Amino acid sequence: MRDSATGFLDLIRLRHRYNAIIGQNRDLLRGARVLDLISYAGFWSLAALDAGAASVVVVETSQKNFDAARKNFLQSQFEAERCKLLRAKITEVLKKMEPKQIDVVLCKRYFEHCYLPDFFSELCRLQPKYVIVDTKVALGEGALCRFSIAGKAWKGAQSGKIISTPSHEAIVLLCGSQFHWRAVDWKAMDIADWAGIQDYADGSHRTYVLQQE
Repeated sequence: MRDSATGFLDLIRLRHRYNAIIGQNRDLLRGARVLDLISYAGFWSLAALDAGAASVVVVETSQKNFDAARKNFLQSQFEAERCKLLRAKITEVLKKMEPKQIDVVLCKRYFEHCYLPDFFSELCRLQPKYVIVDTKVALGEGALCRFSIAGKAWKGAQSGKIISTPSHEAIVLLCGSQFHWRAVDWKAMDIADWAGIQDYADGSHRTYVLQQE
Protein backbone atom coordinates (compact mmCIF):
# COMPACT_ATOMS: atom_id res chain seq x y z
CA MET A 1 0.00 0.00 0.00
CA ARG A 2 2.82 2.43 0.84
CA ASP A 3 4.43 1.79 -2.55
CA SER A 4 1.35 2.93 -4.48
CA ALA A 5 0.49 6.54 -5.23
CA THR A 6 -2.75 6.18 -3.27
CA GLY A 7 -0.94 4.64 -0.32
CA PHE A 8 1.60 7.47 -0.29
CA LEU A 9 -1.18 10.09 -0.22
CA ASP A 10 -2.93 8.15 2.53
CA LEU A 11 0.19 8.39 4.68
CA ILE A 12 0.51 12.12 4.03
CA ARG A 13 -3.17 12.59 4.89
CA LEU A 14 -2.80 10.60 8.11
CA ARG A 15 0.23 12.67 9.16
CA HIS A 16 -1.67 15.94 8.71
CA ARG A 17 -4.77 14.59 10.47
CA TYR A 18 -2.57 13.43 13.35
CA ASN A 19 -1.20 16.95 13.67
CA ALA A 20 -4.68 18.51 13.67
CA ILE A 21 -6.34 15.99 16.00
CA ILE A 22 -3.50 15.07 18.36
CA GLY A 23 -0.61 17.48 17.83
CA GLN A 24 -2.74 20.63 18.14
CA ASN A 25 -4.45 19.31 21.29
CA ARG A 26 -1.66 17.87 23.42
CA ASP A 27 -2.51 20.16 26.32
CA LEU A 28 -6.06 18.79 26.41
CA LEU A 29 -4.93 15.16 26.23
CA ARG A 30 -2.19 15.35 28.85
CA GLY A 31 -3.36 13.45 31.94
CA ALA A 32 -6.86 12.96 30.47
CA ARG A 33 -9.17 9.97 30.55
CA VAL A 34 -9.95 9.50 26.87
CA LEU A 35 -12.86 7.79 25.13
CA ASP A 36 -11.83 6.90 21.58
CA LEU A 37 -14.72 6.13 19.24
CA ILE A 38 -13.37 3.86 16.50
CA SER A 39 -9.60 3.97 16.82
CA TYR A 40 -8.78 2.23 13.53
CA ALA A 41 -6.68 -0.66 14.82
CA GLY A 42 -5.70 1.34 17.90
CA PHE A 43 -3.83 4.08 16.03
CA TRP A 44 -5.62 7.07 17.55
CA SER A 45 -5.66 5.65 21.08
CA LEU A 46 -1.94 4.92 20.97
CA ALA A 47 -1.41 8.45 19.68
CA ALA A 48 -3.44 9.83 22.61
CA LEU A 49 -1.39 7.81 25.11
CA ASP A 50 1.80 8.98 23.46
CA ALA A 51 0.55 12.57 23.86
CA GLY A 52 0.23 11.99 27.61
CA ALA A 53 -3.31 10.69 28.16
CA ALA A 54 -3.70 8.89 31.49
CA SER A 55 -5.93 6.17 30.05
CA VAL A 56 -8.05 5.32 27.03
CA VAL A 57 -11.29 3.44 26.53
CA VAL A 58 -11.38 2.26 22.92
CA VAL A 59 -14.62 1.32 21.17
CA GLU A 60 -14.23 -0.67 17.97
CA THR A 61 -17.36 -1.64 16.06
CA SER A 62 -15.75 -4.22 13.75
CA GLN A 63 -14.09 -7.47 14.80
CA LYS A 64 -11.24 -6.85 12.35
CA ASN A 65 -10.31 -3.52 13.89
CA PHE A 66 -10.82 -4.89 17.40
CA ASP A 67 -8.38 -7.74 16.78
CA ALA A 68 -5.87 -5.42 15.12
CA ALA A 69 -6.14 -2.91 17.97
CA ARG A 70 -5.59 -5.61 20.60
CA LYS A 71 -2.50 -6.81 18.75
CA ASN A 72 -1.11 -3.30 18.46
CA PHE A 73 -1.75 -2.54 22.13
CA LEU A 74 0.03 -5.75 23.18
CA GLN A 75 3.02 -4.75 21.07
CA SER A 76 3.11 -1.19 22.44
CA GLN A 77 5.13 0.07 25.41
CA PHE A 78 2.07 1.19 27.35
CA GLU A 79 0.84 -0.54 30.51
CA ALA A 80 -2.18 -2.78 29.94
CA GLU A 81 -4.19 -1.07 32.69
CA ARG A 82 -4.10 2.21 30.75
CA CYS A 83 -6.01 0.69 27.82
CA LYS A 84 -9.51 -0.74 27.86
CA LEU A 85 -10.62 -2.18 24.53
CA LEU A 86 -14.30 -2.80 23.78
CA ARG A 87 -15.95 -4.50 20.80
CA ALA A 88 -19.46 -3.06 20.89
CA LYS A 89 -21.94 -0.60 19.44
CA ILE A 90 -21.01 2.94 20.37
CA THR A 91 -24.54 3.83 21.43
CA GLU A 92 -24.60 0.94 23.91
CA VAL A 93 -21.25 1.92 25.43
CA LEU A 94 -22.30 5.55 25.86
CA LYS A 95 -25.54 4.62 27.63
CA LYS A 96 -23.65 2.52 30.18
CA MET A 97 -21.14 5.22 31.08
CA GLU A 98 -21.50 7.51 34.08
CA PRO A 99 -21.26 11.33 33.91
CA LYS A 100 -17.77 12.86 34.26
CA GLN A 101 -16.14 9.45 33.77
CA ILE A 102 -14.33 10.72 30.66
CA ASP A 103 -12.37 13.94 30.11
CA VAL A 104 -11.87 13.88 26.33
CA VAL A 105 -13.82 12.16 23.55
CA LEU A 106 -12.02 11.47 20.27
CA CYS A 107 -14.58 11.39 17.47
CA LYS A 108 -13.27 10.80 13.94
CA ARG A 109 -15.79 10.39 11.10
CA TYR A 110 -18.44 9.13 13.55
CA PHE A 111 -20.72 12.13 12.97
CA GLU A 112 -21.56 10.74 9.53
CA HIS A 113 -22.65 7.37 10.94
CA CYS A 114 -24.80 8.32 13.94
CA TYR A 115 -28.01 10.16 14.76
CA LEU A 116 -26.47 13.42 15.89
CA PRO A 117 -29.23 14.67 18.26
CA ASP A 118 -29.03 11.43 20.27
CA PHE A 119 -25.23 11.52 20.27
CA PHE A 120 -25.14 15.11 21.54
CA SER A 121 -27.72 14.22 24.15
CA GLU A 122 -25.37 11.54 25.48
CA LEU A 123 -22.44 13.97 25.39
CA CYS A 124 -24.43 16.46 27.45
CA ARG A 125 -25.22 13.73 29.98
CA LEU A 126 -21.63 12.43 30.17
CA GLN A 127 -20.15 15.93 30.49
CA PRO A 128 -16.67 15.42 29.00
CA LYS A 129 -14.42 18.45 29.23
CA TYR A 130 -13.61 18.28 25.52
CA VAL A 131 -14.79 16.52 22.37
CA ILE A 132 -12.33 16.48 19.47
CA VAL A 133 -14.27 16.01 16.24
CA ASP A 134 -12.99 15.31 12.74
CA THR A 135 -15.81 15.14 10.21
CA LYS A 136 -16.98 15.79 6.68
CA VAL A 137 -18.99 19.00 6.46
CA ALA A 138 -21.75 19.82 3.97
CA LEU A 139 -21.04 23.12 2.22
CA GLY A 140 -23.45 25.66 0.81
CA GLU A 141 -26.97 26.64 1.74
CA GLY A 142 -29.70 24.10 2.29
CA ALA A 143 -30.48 21.33 4.75
CA LEU A 144 -28.59 21.11 8.03
CA CYS A 145 -27.64 17.54 7.15
CA ARG A 146 -27.13 15.90 3.75
CA PHE A 147 -27.62 12.19 3.11
CA SER A 148 -25.90 9.86 0.64
CA ILE A 149 -25.40 6.16 0.02
CA ALA A 150 -21.96 4.74 0.74
CA GLY A 151 -20.35 2.91 -2.16
CA LYS A 152 -17.35 0.61 -2.28
CA ALA A 153 -15.05 3.60 -2.65
CA TRP A 154 -15.94 4.89 0.80
CA LYS A 155 -13.20 3.72 3.15
CA GLY A 156 -14.46 2.39 6.46
CA ALA A 157 -18.08 2.32 5.33
CA GLN A 158 -20.26 -0.58 4.33
CA SER A 159 -21.51 -0.46 0.76
CA GLY A 160 -25.11 0.74 0.63
CA LYS A 161 -25.06 2.29 4.11
CA ILE A 162 -26.63 5.72 4.51
CA ILE A 163 -24.09 8.43 5.29
CA SER A 164 -25.22 11.72 6.86
CA THR A 165 -22.99 14.77 6.47
CA PRO A 166 -23.75 17.67 8.84
CA SER A 167 -23.33 21.29 7.89
CA HIS A 168 -21.29 23.67 10.03
CA GLU A 169 -24.58 25.28 11.09
CA ALA A 170 -25.86 21.90 12.31
CA ILE A 171 -22.79 21.38 14.49
CA VAL A 172 -23.12 24.87 15.98
CA LEU A 173 -26.82 24.30 16.63
CA LEU A 174 -26.21 20.98 18.37
CA CYS A 175 -23.48 22.46 20.56
CA GLY A 176 -26.14 24.82 21.90
CA SER A 177 -25.38 26.20 25.35
CA GLN A 178 -23.60 23.02 26.47
CA PHE A 179 -20.44 23.27 24.37
CA HIS A 180 -18.29 26.10 23.13
CA TRP A 181 -16.83 25.20 19.75
CA ARG A 182 -13.74 26.20 17.81
CA ALA A 183 -12.39 24.93 14.51
CA VAL A 184 -8.76 23.88 14.19
CA ASP A 185 -7.17 26.26 11.68
CA TRP A 186 -5.63 23.94 9.09
CA LYS A 187 -4.37 26.95 7.11
CA ALA A 188 -2.16 27.89 10.09
CA MET A 189 -0.45 24.48 10.17
CA ASP A 190 2.30 25.44 7.69
CA ILE A 191 1.16 22.95 5.06
CA ALA A 192 3.08 23.58 1.84
CA ASP A 193 1.45 20.88 -0.30
CA TRP A 194 -2.27 20.16 0.05
CA ALA A 195 -2.18 17.01 -2.12
CA GLY A 196 -4.38 14.34 -0.54
CA ILE A 197 -6.08 16.79 1.82
CA GLN A 198 -7.95 19.03 -0.62
CA ASP A 199 -11.16 18.49 1.35
CA TYR A 200 -9.55 20.16 4.39
CA ALA A 201 -8.31 22.97 2.16
CA ASP A 202 -11.81 23.78 0.85
CA GLY A 203 -13.53 23.26 4.23
CA SER A 204 -15.58 20.19 3.28
CA HIS A 205 -13.72 18.27 5.99
CA ARG A 206 -12.99 20.00 9.31
CA THR A 207 -11.59 19.41 12.76
CA TYR A 208 -13.43 20.90 15.74
CA VAL A 209 -12.74 21.11 19.46
CA LEU A 210 -15.88 21.28 21.59
CA GLN A 211 -15.39 22.49 25.17
CA GLN A 212 -17.94 22.07 27.91
CA GLU A 213 -19.35 25.45 28.97
